[in-house]
Amino acid sequence: MLDDIDGVNDAIAVQVPREGRYTRPMLVALWDQLRNLPGVLALFVTTTDRPNQVVRFSEILAVSGLDAVQQGNEHARISRVSKTLFGEGMWPIEKWQGSPGKNGEKAEMLYRAGSTVSEWWREIQANESAQTR
Repeated sequence: MLDDIDGVNDAIAVQVPREGRYTRPMLVALWDQLRNLPGVLALFVTTTDRPNQVVRFSEILAVSGLDAVQQGNEHARISRVSKTLFGEGMWPIEKWQGSPGKNGEKAEMLYRAGSTVSEWWREIQANESAQTR
């Protein structure tokens, strides 16, 4: 499936740290399968609004309004859909486990969208907005 999506006209690819190589058509295909999940939307919006900056899981929760379990379930869905589409459970957004806080705070997942993926996301959202007018 990856070869079908990653065409010659869309040869620009980025290496997402800890994840893998992503192209704009891959992001479109992933979003097409996940657009009904508010937690995924919150993740994409929050990280792409701040390209190259670290975003904490708690910040995404504040945007989505979901509880932590549901938010985590929606994040797991990204991996499952990506594996179905591309053969690997890779994300277009870098993710890693943070360290526990100095005062015994629980470690949070951390996320970062690169500038290219963020630009692609804004283009996808602009195209969707234009089509609904």
